[in-house]
Amino acid sequence: PDALFVSGDQRAIGAYHAIQEKGLKIPQDIAVLGIDNIPLSEYYYPALTTISQSVRKMANGAIEILDQQLKNSENHKSQRIIFQPKLIIRSST
Repeated sequence: PDALFVSGDQRAIGAYHAIQEKGLKIPQDIAVLGIDNIPLSEYYYPALTTISQSVRKMANGAIEILDQQLKNSENHKSQRIIFQPKLIIRSST
């Protein structure tokens, strides 16, 4: 593959080890992208490209919906909130 998208920065760092054990270079041979933007991702070599999501915004959105449903217990309509993630491009892609 040309690239690997891993569902978490910690797993992506684990993938780094497996890729490097096979003698491959990141990003020359394979690009790696994680998600979570953990602090370690910036300092790993090469620095991990990642997707950052605001957990605080997601939690606040969930609390708002729950609060609305508790105030209006007869009308529980399904709601959708869309949060915009942020792509943080670093050296692994």
